[in-house]
Amino acid sequence: MATLRVAFLSALVLKLSAALATAVVAVETGLRLLYGHMPYQTALLILLLTPEAYLPLRAVAAQYHASAEGTAVAESIFGILDTPLPPQATRDPAVPSGHTASVPDLRSATIRLDEVTVAYPHRDRPALGPLSLAIRPGELIMLTGPSGAGKTTLLRLLLRFAEPASGTVQADGTNLAAVPIGSWRAQIAWVPQQPRLFSGSVAGNIALGQPGASRAAIENAARLAGAAAFIEALPHGYDTPLAERAVRLSAGQRQQIALARAFLRDAPLLLLDEPTAHLAPGAAVAIQSLITGPMAGRTIIVATHRQPGTSADRVITLGSRPAETAPRPASALARTASS
Repeated sequence: MATLRVAFLSALVLKLSAALATAVVAVETGLRLLYGHMPYQTALLILLLTPEAYLPLRAVAAQYHASAEGTAVAESIFGILDTPLPPQATRDPAVPSGHTASVPDLRSATIRLDEVTVAYPHRDRPALGPLSLAIRPGELIMLTGPSGAGKTTLLRLLLRFAEPASGTVQADGTNLAAVPIGSWRAQIAWVPQQPRLFSGSVAGNIALGQPGASRAAIENAARLAGAAAFIEALPHGYDTPLAERAVRLSAGQRQQIALARAFLRDAPLLLLDEPTAHLAPGAAVAIQSLITGPMAGRTIIVATHRQPGTSADRVITLGSRPAETAPRPASALARTASS
């Protein structure tokens, strides 16, 4: 807001100065023309050229506005880059310095959260927790709750994009702080709320997380995500080039390509953040059937605002109420928890 205030005030002064100067020239030219001190052709030429004479001044206002925004962003970036990172910042204090644990196999490992909280800077309350939770291999868990309850934060915690402010996260008894991040994330497929597509072909975007995947595997992943029909309708099919962020595709189509990217990877842990938010009802039902059908066997955690179906093993409702336990229908395997 400070940047915008300076930019708008400077733009006002520069543009007002240019407008007043142009008005003074126009009035003086009109008076001289009225009294016959200036020929008509000269007066017309002056009136046409005067705005152009002050064009650089107006351009300065616009460019200053853009540069002020860029300067503010650059200061934030350099502030982050110049912040020293303590050796303990990326590991749990309980883990000895320099100790690296073996990577748990998420096909058989149980992930346990013990009184975990996640806090973001400049916020007066934790974004998540305290939360205790056991995620068993092969479970389908639905995360529900209002916006800001911590659904996306929990996924970020499992991806290790966020570290717990208190509590511990373990996989088969191994503290996650001691597990190499790259090896841990190699076992996870993730679809965020706003997936990022890059400049390149459709097939290249689907195979982004699985380099060297065969065309048959790419097409099968697209078919599972319900994207095959619209991809094949593109001018060059799977070889159609996409611009950065694929702005020519609809939000639902971008979401389906991101889902295909996740399905292509044979990752034992699948994290889906609002996977059906931008999809038509029919496509959303197909994705839900896929999660409980061909994808069954993987550990799947879905963050959603929609009412979850009865096929989930557990429904965890994040909110501000104390933890409660409620029975699920007979077709479900576990309980509903609120925290």
